[in-house]
Amino acid sequence: MSTLSNYLTKSYSGIFGNQVILKNRKGKTVMIIPGPGKRQKPSEKQTAWRRKFRIASCHATTILKDPEILAAYRAKARKGHTAYNLALKDCLKPA
Repeated sequence: MSTLSNYLTKSYSGIFGNQVILKNRKGKTVMIIPGPGKRQKPSEKQTAWRRKFRIASCHATTILKDPEILAAYRAKARKGHTAYNLALKDCLKPA
């Protein structure tokens, strides 16, 4: 993944020629290569992980509605990370 920051790509987003995807994130354009097109049925392990992730996502969203908890997570989050990312990580891998 690379970061682009010029006037030409600043307002562009989408897929170009099925080879490159441009996304805008926090004022920067990020270029990624798309993954394979074929989708297979997820394995039992993948399905279990997705369920665990969905539960953690709901939990993180819920706890961050409390202004005090949100402020604590924002203070703890490093550059490039959000309070939500940190709360999600805490839910998935408690200390």
